[in-house]
Amino acid sequence: MEKISIIIPVYNVENYIDKCIQSLFEQTYSNFEIILIDDGSTDKSPILCDEYAKKDNRVKVFHKENGGVSSARNLGLEKSTGDYIAFVDPDDWVEKDMIFFIMEDFKQNNVDAVFYGYDEVSSNSKNKKYPIIHSPEKTGVDDDRQAIYQMMIGIGKGYYTIIANKAFKRSIYKDNNFLFDKEIAVGEDSVWLVEMVKKCNRVYFDNRVFYHWLQREESASNSKNISPKRLTAIKAQQINCENLIEYGDEIVEIAKGKLYNDCFFLQIIAYSEKNKSIEKYIKQQIEMGKKSFFANNEFSKVRKIKVVLCSLMMKFKFSGKYINSLMDITTYDIKKKIKRGN
Repeated sequence: MEKISIIIPVYNVENYIDKCIQSLFEQTYSNFEIILIDDGSTDKSPILCDEYAKKDNRVKVFHKENGGVSSARNLGLEKSTGDYIAFVDPDDWVEKDMIFFIMEDFKQNNVDAVFYGYDEVSSNSKNKKYPIIHSPEKTGVDDDRQAIYQMMIGIGKGYYTIIANKAFKRSIYKDNNFLFDKEIAVGEDSVWLVEMVKKCNRVYFDNRVFYHWLQREESASNSKNISPKRLTAIKAQQINCENLIEYGDEIVEIAKGKLYNDCFFLQIIAYSEKNKSIEKYIKQQIEMGKKSFFANNEFSKVRKIKVVLCSLMMKFKFSGKYINSLMDITTYDIKKKIKRGN
């Protein structure tokens, strides 16, 4: 029975990690290892990690000074011993048969990677926007180009550039020594994924939802504040645009559109904070993707309309509060209002 390594970077998640680990302890597939990398946590997370290791010998714990999620994942890769690798964040949880089906997908289809469905769940039970289910239509085996395409197209349509819903043969990492860029704090997983997928010959797409991604308002990706770390998301997307040139104009244009799509909200945050210099910087950095975003049908009409409206609202000095509210409206909300005739 082949083994899979589940790598979990841990930093100050004492209120969330138990649900995550318990969902792994309940797996129907037994041959796996859980690698917990305590990245200098200052709460009770290190103690909890050590307690999990005492309960189950499949849990390995490594404590390190705080260096960020990329350094934690890199150490996890170094310490992994499985035939396959996957990543789980400590505030998320998975279905009890996730590992079983992932391993079946690898075994039955002789592939280098498996992509699977996921959903987004809010930590705020009153947030009607959630859950958001990402279960793309694409299933079956395809090549690296199609895998890249599936990662680049709009949220909800493809398998997107998050690490949480993908597993790989560990040999791809070992043979190429792909590491996470420690200089990128947001979007570091997308850069790593592109490098890994480029080395895959066969990828299996399984659209069943196995992974539950908790959206915390205080998390780095959901923060409503601009910081140097948040701005590294732009660098990550720019690197991807450069690294995908070999796949031709179609993929590059989608990647450029994704740059604009994913980073436009940073411009709104800077506007809301009345930080004109940062707002100008962001606008300049993402401008290369504006034309590609509006020209490509892979990005929804609703999203494009919201971007246009938000741009106009910023031009005419509307309050950042109203602009953020507009961006938070989902396609589902709009369809529901149309159906009700509101």
